[in-house]
Amino acid sequence: AMVRPIVEAVDAAHGRMTSVAQLTGIDGVYMRNLLNRHVEFQKWAATEKKWVSVNPPPDIAATILGRVGEWKFPHIAGVITTPTMRPDGSLLLEEGYDEVTRLLLVDPPAMPVIPERPSRGEALAALALLEDLLGEFSLADDGVDGRRVARSVALSALITPVVRGAFPVAPMHVARAPVALSGKSYLFDIVATISIGRPMPVMAVGRTEEETEKRLGAKLLTGQPLISIDNVNGELFGDALCQIIERPRVEVRILGRSEQVTIETKGVTLFCTGNNVILVGDLCRRSITITLDPKLERPELREFKGNPVVAVSDNRGAYVAAALIICRAYICAGRPGKLGRLASFEGWSDCVRSALVW
Repeated sequence: AMVRPIVEAVDAAHGRMTSVAQLTGIDGVYMRNLLNRHVEFQKWAATEKKWVSVNPPPDIAATILGRVGEWKFPHIAGVITTPTMRPDGSLLLEEGYDEVTRLLLVDPPAMPVIPERPSRGEALAALALLEDLLGEFSLADDGVDGRRVARSVALSALITPVVRGAFPVAPMHVARAPVALSGKSYLFDIVATISIGRPMPVMAVGRTEEETEKRLGAKLLTGQPLISIDNVNGELFGDALCQIIERPRVEVRILGRSEQVTIETKGVTLFCTGNNVILVGDLCRRSITITLDPKLERPELREFKGNPVVAVSDNRGAYVAAALIICRAYICAGRPGKLGRLASFEGWSDCVRSALVW
């Protein structure tokens, strides 16, 4: 379908609203409007014996829209509002359509200068900047390395959406906690503020697996870069969800329709929050988990001394640059100590996981 970018108001956690870049279909009315902006249509007025300006004929707009398979317009994989990384490690910094990733970058933040070949020292400084955002989160300590693992997954959540153009698929990042109001949604709001400059857009899980698939399909059709399945209670499962996470192209059923459509998932990163959420079946190997445990009877009364969301909002470009520098420095260093590749997520493993361990 022929599409154009828009900014749309969507749901965020806790009954709030956020806005996110999306793609929307072009209909005959809008196509006539586009034609009117670029072409002056005229017809001969016999009574006046002169050419007069008119609106574009509907059949011309319909003909253009009907030429599926003959269009010379570029194919688009998604719309983003933050610079990203290409598969070869180069950076996509300029606003507009990128032929390599087939992503459309709109309204990016002001960016600091990023070194052509960042050093490990510069990567460590960038990592420290991102780690400061996590300082007051109660990341659960599950054994000797539990806190380190939880922190690493949280850092991956901050970095992955920024460098998403470098790999075809990414695992779903899951934030879970034993009690409500432990900071799960707030953590992902920080993730989204870096990636899209707004709180995280969310969707609720459906009552059935089929309904969840249709809701996901409707979100994917918009091309928006972030989707968070919010406030899951109990088990999370679904063959369609597994495919959406793991495959760059999927067929899904669309809400309100009976047919299936093929959707490209290259531009999207998935997240999930839930109290004691249980990942079922193949979803386990397609997800990485952050466990938060404030160990308080009334976690809603806890107060953060700082405000990470405001900190990011005030200097968003610096945090975007930090994510890019970490992965770029690792690539420029020759990917030292590269970890064994994770099946299905080789690109993410080589770019984000190995860089963080390095």
